[in-house]
Amino acid sequence: MLTRYAPRSRQRGMALIEVLAAMLITAFGLTAISLLLVATMQYGKIAQFQTTAQQLAAGYAEQMRANPEGFTGGLYDKTSRYGASTGALTVPGCVDASECTASELAAIDAAQWLNKLRANLPGGDAYVQRSGNAADIWVMWLEPGTQSGLDTLALGGATCPSVALPASGSTPRCYFLRVWL
Repeated sequence: MLTRYAPRSRQRGMALIEVLAAMLITAFGLTAISLLLVATMQYGKIAQFQTTAQQLAAGYAEQMRANPEGFTGGLYDKTSRYGASTGALTVPGCVDASECTASELAAIDAAQWLNKLRANLPGGDAYVQRSGNAADIWVMWLEPGTQSGLDTLALGGATCPSVALPASGSTPRCYFLRVWL
């Protein structure tokens, strides 16, 4: 009886080129996943800054509403250019400790609010302008480590007013809120 043997295959394992191709595809996949992780952390931080800016702007609006005489007198306005100062402002006091005037309350509110901006946002500052019975509040901050393509991105649907931007240096991000008394 004659026995037939099946011919043996010459390939007994993966070729070196196939192993290299698999390693290359795996490396690209891991690189893409790590870049996605970095972008996720960056956008999470941007969202945190936006939320902080919104809360601080809404709080300042409530302080304005609590002092209508100071609001209508324009005492809550801050129309100086952006400055990324980190030092705390001295909060003024009232001449008569039992009763503050509208201008004293506005000065106290403004100093405390700017200190909160500086403490909670990197390079935190603001531009506030009243017109009639409305006030426009722009909260500004610098975001460390953002890509250059994101630096001019408008947040809150508005860009910073040109009169508030620094003459040179980094362009801040802005959050805009309009308030009516």
